[in-house]
This record gives sequence, structure tokens and C-alpha cells, in this order.
Amino acid sequence: GLKDGDGWCVCASWYAKAVEAGKGCPIFLKRTHKNTLKHLPIETLKKFAIDLS
Repeated sequence: GLKDGDGWCVCASWYAKAVEAGKGCPIFLKRTHKNTLKHLPIETLKKFAIDLS
């Protein structure tokens, strides 16, 4: 099972549904595939990014 600090992948369409439901989790934007932009705008993804300074 997953332990604290483990990373995992989420399907972009499911992540978009989570964001729309107010349940978006932190993401590593630099590791996120560019096709995610077909589901969510970059401004939204940046709000959840934990790897931007």
C-alpha cells in the first residue's frame, strides 16, 4: 500500500472532476503531462502545484 510521501498517478479527466468537486489534491506540475491542459487550464493547475516557486 501507499505510505506517507509516496507519489501516485491520477488520470487527467478524473483529476479535473475532483477539482470541479472542490477536492483537487496537490500536484507536481513539472511532472504533469501536457495533455492535462485538454481538461484543465494552466491557471487552475498552478493553484494546486507544489513544485513552483
